[in-house]
Amino acid sequence: MRQISINVYQFDELSDDAKKKALENLRHINVDGACDDWHEPLIEEFKEDLKAVGFKPDNVRFRGFWSQGDGASFTGKIVDFVEFCKKTWFRFSKNHMELMAIAAENWDIRIEREDWHYCHAYTVGAIITGYGLNTYEVRGAKELERFLNDWEVEQAGILYYKLEEEYNHLTSDAEVTEAIHANEWEFLADGKLYKKGA
Repeated sequence: MRQISINVYQFDELSDDAKKKALENLRHINVDGACDDWHEPLIEEFKEDLKAVGFKPDNVRFRGFWSQGDGASFTGKIVDFVEFCKKTWFRFSKNHMELMAIAAENWDIRIEREDWHYCHAYTVGAIITGYGLNTYEVRGAKELERFLNDWEVEQAGILYYKLEEEYNHLTSDAEVTEAIHANEWEFLADGKLYKKGA
């Protein structure tokens, strides 16, 4: 039997090169594994913001932040049409008051998923049912549909920006260093994490 002794170091004792290696090896420590729910507070806040404008979300998805097709999107339905119009400044260009009453009473106004492969804002679309076949209701529904699609793209873009900001913050050198200090991890001289008993 032979015994081997090795030197282990606190993060602050490492050389600059070893620190860089340690940081890169642990870059995703705050967003993976036990921390893979890092996005949930932002998603919940986003859902509450949607509810505040009369929209009930039922699914919020995102993927990021480095590939084609990345982005955020959501589905759900308008549950308070009058409140939605008030908060988003939507107005029908013709027969506004009449269409407001008809839409609030009869229309089912939803955003539904059209593509499950990607998550970006253009994978969902507005669907309105329940309107009459007369010309002004059809035109009004199409006008609202266009507005709702643009609104969804804007809101999903805001959410994605916030998620990306938070992700970049949690994977920054400062936040990874803070996690290293909080966990009192030790390292080999080359910056590899020392695992006790390994």
